[in-house]
Amino acid sequence: MISVSNLCDDSPLPDLEHRLTADERLVFVHIPKTAGLTFRALLAKHFDVRQSYPRPDEWWWPHLGTSEELSRYRLFNGHYVYSIGEAVRNAVFVTMLRHPVDRLVSTYHYVARTPNAFQHDYVVSRALSLDEFLSDPVTVHAQANWAAGFVASIPAAQLKTHQQKMGHSEAWASGDSLFPNLGASVAAERLESFAMFGLCERFQDSAFMLDFVFGWKPATNYQSFNVAATGNRRADLAPRLVDAVLEANSVDVAMYERASALFEERFHRMCELLLERFGAASHAHMKQPLPPEVMVELLEKHYQQRCIESSPEPRGSFVWDVAGPVEGSGWHSAEAVGPGRHGRWTGPGTVSTLDLRLAPDHDYTVEFELIYAAARAHYRGVELYANGTKISLRHAVAIPGRPRRYRGVIPRRVVGERVGNFVTLEWRVAKTIDAQSIAPNREDARRVGVMFGGLRVTPRRARKGAGSERTSA
Repeated sequence: MISVSNLCDDSPLPDLEHRLTADERLVFVHIPKTAGLTFRALLAKHFDVRQSYPRPDEWWWPHLGTSEELSRYRLFNGHYVYSIGEAVRNAVFVTMLRHPVDRLVSTYHYVARTPNAFQHDYVVSRALSLDEFLSDPVTVHAQANWAAGFVASIPAAQLKTHQQKMGHSEAWASGDSLFPNLGASVAAERLESFAMFGLCERFQDSAFMLDFVFGWKPATNYQSFNVAATGNRRADLAPRLVDAVLEANSVDVAMYERASALFEERFHRMCELLLERFGAASHAHMKQPLPPEVMVELLEKHYQQRCIESSPEPRGSFVWDVAGPVEGSGWHSAEAVGPGRHGRWTGPGTVSTLDLRLAPDHDYTVEFELIYAAARAHYRGVELYANGTKISLRHAVAIPGRPRRYRGVIPRRVVGERVGNFVTLEWRVAKTIDAQSIAPNREDARRVGVMFGGLRVTPRRARKGAGSERTSA
């Protein structure tokens, strides 16, 4: 059982943790082919979509904006190099790394299948095999040390000039990389200054580390994106080819090896802190690595502590604008559905949750609306639970072209049954389906259930009559 005294422990803040302030901007340095799209989705749900910089794939674009324009955004979530700090004030950096050989194997498959990818025409016109891609001087040098090029990036103006030159294929024979770097020592120094970095090969552990650092709800129910099924792996390559790739990417190798060792140290320390603060008698015999379910349990307590520290008093009401942050699981990123209006799909699983803290003095009326459903049966079959108690739902008569509205009552006994007055709302649908089957002309790999348009939780007051509402079947 979590006690309020444990949750509000005033012990010194470890170096691993970071509390984002209102004037700080979180920047994801998304090195290509490092599970970055999945990581972007994990970051995005903690920020208002309207405060996320809208050009995630053009590293140079923020340098064209004024400080006033850029100050509107709190999340820069994309293929940005470290030099974005020249334009974005108070940047807090995070990144993901991958073994250099594996990253280049993945890069080959991406370049070969993506028409607008750097060097796609060169690879396709010569029908380069993977072995040839990893040994051809033109591709070897131009694709070398990109990870270091993002972390230990040269000044933005120099990088833009360099890449304009590299946009012409005749420049590829120069032996230059598309992303030059300032060397291994700068890469190591900058990486260690990042608030958090993770390893693609340890993605779930990296997600746990991210949530610990920023005090977020542990990420478990999420979808992996842009995962291509290929037969080539590092183990399939000839040793001489692996050695050649390692030599050509020596700065990336040095940074990755340092990052791997440092990540292990930080992860071990994180586990120690979690056990010290929140461990129960049942955890006393455990040794690292901790089972995933124990990690989730301890990180959930850590997240609750941070919530109470930031907002000591529970709320008397709650309104969720779906374009805003979400503390829960089983949600995709918010998206525009009309002028000034947003929606958010549930998925990839059939259960989606949202956490809130309510004062335990009332019954509460909960109202929400669904904009779309992946299957029509979801409109009548959607279920809501509050801290495990099923909430009977009433819904208004459907009007074509308008969101479906639902209402239920959360009893006060449910509100007050958890320490800290945490209430977890949980929606369930029978199934999720591929979003592309709903809109075949749109490339969309998500699995979705229903799209939410908003939520409101208010103290219950007596109402005269039920109007045109009826209880869901």
